[in-house]
Amino acid sequence: QREKEKLEADKNKVNARRKELESENAGNKAEKQTLLDQIERVLEEREKILADSRALSVSRDAWQQDAKSLRERLETSINEKTAMQNQKGALVIEKDCLKGERDELLGQIALLQIGRESAVEEKERAEEMREQAEKEKAEAIKALTQEMERVLATQGELGKEREGIALLLEQ
Repeated sequence: QREKEKLEADKNKVNARRKELESENAGNKAEKQTLLDQIERVLEEREKILADSRALSVSRDAWQQDAKSLRERLETSINEKTAMQNQKGALVIEKDCLKGERDELLGQIALLQIGRESAVEEKERAEEMREQAEKEKAEAIKALTQEMERVLATQGELGKEREGIALLLEQ
């Protein structure tokens, strides 16, 4: 009977230990499941972080490309500004040259006006000389006409005297 009781007690101990182990096993399973759930959440979080990291990398590449593009546009703008300043300098030089040419042309115009005024004065003097020459010509013609009239009158008188002499000689 003792052995039977001992066996029964051992059996109860084994059952208690089995229940204890089953309970422990259930706790371990629950803990294991909790740990597996946590690992899964960590992995999901890690995937999200990796996705964000890739997105940030793409975004960073885009920003770098934008920065490069902006740098190129800035350089182009600076080059255009420099070219415009050079053109402006060339235009200022050309403007100065044109001013010089204009001043030279104004000087030539002034000389031409002086020459024109001199020509007008010469023309007026020539006109005066022509008028004087016409007056002198008219006076000379008048004097010549008077002289011719006198000569003709003298010839007429001479003719009469000749006639008179011829008549006298005939008589």
